[in-house]
Amino acid sequence: MPRDELLVDFQQAYHGKLKWQAERGEEDLLTQLKSILNETDPTTSRILGWSAKRSSGEKSKFDQWQNDIADLALSSYGWTKERDLKLSRLQIRR
Repeated sequence: MPRDELLVDFQQAYHGKLKWQAERGEEDLLTQLKSILNETDPTTSRILGWSAKRSSGEKSKFDQWQNDIADLALSSYGWTKERDLKLSRLQIRR
């Protein structure tokens, strides 16, 4: 396995571990507070849940649609997801 691929795999695994820890911490610390907020103000609870999902990197259907449209528009100029992946690997090297 080339050094670049090994570095990318390591970073993905490390990021995955940190994300798992953050999700567990949020679940342990905020579950009771979320349920209280949901009972007192369901609208605010729903907004905060949506905001937490977005900040954790989860994409909504609109976000996915927007990315698909951008990919389609940029593909006519030679941009592809594979090229984006190569560019992200170049940024990792720095």
